This record gives sequence, structure tokens and C-alpha cells, in this order.
Amino acid sequence: MIFHTCWSSPPDTTPKHLSEQEQNEKTAASDVEVGYYYLNEKNYRAAESRLREATDLKPDSAAAWVGLAQAQQKLGENDAARKSYEQDLQLNPDPAGAEKARMALASLQI
Repeated sequence: MIFHTCWSSPPDTTPKHLSEQEQNEKTAASDVEVGYYYLNEKNYRAAESRLREATDLKPDSAAAWVGLAQAQQKLGENDAARKSYEQDLQLNPDPAGAEKARMALASLQI
């Protein structure tokens, strides 16, 4: 076999290293995705762990907070779930999402 490399090929412009913030955002997004997978599989302890990591890396992720709250609620950790729903409410500008969080908070009061 003969391999040919053309000297006129454009240089590789993809970044070699991500900044710490970019890496944290990428890892947090992956944690959210995996956390929701575990939620759907009813593996609430694993979901709680991954979503907690996501909130540690990206504290402004409403998706991570609401997922964490759901996992905590399923685990019977109502005080922690209440705090996570409240954090989601502070971050979530979407009226429909905020209404769901308020309804979940109300169900924790019962």
C-alpha cells in the first residue's frame, strides 16, 4: 500500500485541549444524560449520584437539578428533593417546567 500525504492539506484546526470550564461543561452534560438514563431505568441511586456530579460541575444546570430532585424524591430523601426543586425553580425560566417543579414541591408537603 502507498499512503500519500498532500503538503497542501489544510492544517488541523481542532482544539487539542479543552479549557477546564469546557471540560466541566462536557462532563456535566454527559452526567445529565446518564443520570436521566438511570432515572428511566428506575436506578434512582445511580441517577442521584450522576446528577449530583452534574450539579457540582455546572451549578446553573436546571436539567441537572430537576433530575436530581426526582431521583431524591424517589429515594425518599424529601428534604434534599425539596432543596433541589427550589434550586431548579431559581434557574428555570420555562413556565411549564417551573409549574411542574411547584407541583412536585407541593406533593412533598403532603
